[in-house]
Amino acid sequence: MTEINKSKSTPGYEAVTDYLNEQHTKSIIIPAVQTNDVFIPITMAADMVRDIGEKPELFLTIPNMACLIIVAGMGKVGKSLLLELLCLTLVSNSGVFMGKDAAKNLRVLFASYEEFFVNRSQRALKQFGGMDKEMLSILSKNYFVLNDGYYRYLSTDKQRQDFLSKVRAFAPDVLIIDSLSRIYIGSIENSSEALEIMRFLRSIAEICNIPVIVIHHTRKLAPGTPLTLDLMAGSRLVSSEADFVLGVGKGAGGTRYTKALACRYSNDDWDELPTFKINEFAMAEYTGSFKEEEILKSAMQTSSTQTNADKIERYIKMNCKATTAELQTAFVSSNQMARSTLFETIKKIDKINSISKGLWVHTDCQNHSSLNQAIDDFEEE
Repeated sequence: MTEINKSKSTPGYEAVTDYLNEQHTKSIIIPAVQTNDVFIPITMAADMVRDIGEKPELFLTIPNMACLIIVAGMGKVGKSLLLELLCLTLVSNSGVFMGKDAAKNLRVLFASYEEFFVNRSQRALKQFGGMDKEMLSILSKNYFVLNDGYYRYLSTDKQRQDFLSKVRAFAPDVLIIDSLSRIYIGSIENSSEALEIMRFLRSIAEICNIPVIVIHHTRKLAPGTPLTLDLMAGSRLVSSEADFVLGVGKGAGGTRYTKALACRYSNDDWDELPTFKINEFAMAEYTGSFKEEEILKSAMQTSSTQTNADKIERYIKMNCKATTAELQTAFVSSNQMARSTLFETIKKIDKINSISKGLWVHTDCQNHSSLNQAIDDFEEE
């Protein structure tokens, strides 16, 4: 069996070791090769996996396999509702999600730490209003959520180990966690903390041999800004350690859409992007597929009526701070202004100060405690 190499300092290490010793029945066992060599011929490696075959599709071209998937977007853009629609698709026999093929008849666990039990359960009641008895029966058998009273965070080793053991015993086909911010206390910009979190999440996927989907946030974006990988909050290790990263954004007239930002094992070059709206049952509803520039067009036209100074000040104020790299991504990479214009303009804005080289802050936020922590973390890096 393939060995999973883990550091003893990694949360979940003991569980991984136990799992390997027991050879969990859900694992994919690759026949052992009669050799003591650490390095083997590529032809031998190919023979070892010859009979495994291609993985079936989970959703949006992502294969159904042990992997780590990040779904990122600004707050209130509809990430949770989109993934609740995914749950309804995967547990039923629909086989279609956002206009594309998807797996069906799976057992799904949605672990929401972002919302209180009462709030998310009341929304479920509203969603049930648009379902028939057959669908409700399917949900009772295949769609599971956290009970009230369980941990509100997974930030300590004890909490993570307990959660991992319970997921492993429950054996879902897919796990969704809302959200990454509930798995740490500190700064996701800190590379060592980000790596520890991502290793823990990957250990769940590997131990349970399931896809693990985690909701995450992007920075607040200027109107008309295309979704890109470097807009994700936190250390670059969050995206680099994930197997798949999907973005969720909002365009003209409030049109919501999803986009592949990075895919390790499938195509991330989508010609058109699936769009959705939130219907009267508080559910995401697919509305078609369009090119990103079409989705963002009106938003870009609206933002062009603002002065460059207005746009820059508004962007920094939304986040209280912005790095030079973030500003270039938001305004230069999106073709809203030239790099020289960006720096000439920002120096003229009275309410924007440069606290440290490469870090800009809004004067209205300078005494905010979270901003002070962010500045400390920036300077440490």
